[in-house]
Amino acid sequence: MLVWNPNNMYLVVDGIIGAGKTSLTEKLATRTGWRIFREPADPKANPFLRPSYEVLAGNEPNRGEPLHMQLFMLNQRFRDHMKIAHAGESVIQDRSIWGDHIFAKVMVEDGLITKDQYDHLYLKIFESLSQFLIPPSIILFLKTSPETALERIRRRGREFERDITLDYLTRLDETYEEWLQKMENYTTIYRLDYDTRELNGDTIDHVLDVIHRIHQSNAGKHLLKRIT
Repeated sequence: MLVWNPNNMYLVVDGIIGAGKTSLTEKLATRTGWRIFREPADPKANPFLRPSYEVLAGNEPNRGEPLHMQLFMLNQRFRDHMKIAHAGESVIQDRSIWGDHIFAKVMVEDGLITKDQYDHLYLKIFESLSQFLIPPSIILFLKTSPETALERIRRRGREFERDITLDYLTRLDETYEEWLQKMENYTTIYRLDYDTRELNGDTIDHVLDVIHRIHQSNAGKHLLKRIT
């Protein structure tokens, strides 16, 4: 039986690609000592990442790589979530299983995953896994404009991200907003304007002050509902 200690923090840092969540997650984990769960975004660890981006860019024909990518991420996120749920300590996660769901939805809109594949395979598996999920204590959402995110993507120079477009980031941002409105029924969302904010000590102090105050006021209330 899963018993979650409400005194522990389960913080999710989320945002569109290029928002800056990975760097912030690392800094927060270093400052707090919380156990970190990183995003599986290394092509060496995720064999479907690079092929999926090539299909997204139109450089390669679709042989199912986007679906394989999302199923891989769904499985990995669930495995991480089970570790989080039984960790017995405060944790911080770079994007969650729910955030990955947004990418699957956008892939359906783009025709990279068929509606049947989404409705009868991906979504059914997601719904089956959802009964075992605990809501985050807080979702820290880095609100970054698609234009700024694209500039950061270009600056960091990951080869497999070279063909990401402004339109794609804009649709991710819109879909994220729809999801955040739903998640407000289950947990606390804190939107941090991250367009011009620098990653420095003042930012870390501000974030930690906010999330600690929210966590204390919630007093475990985020566990009263299950996310479906």
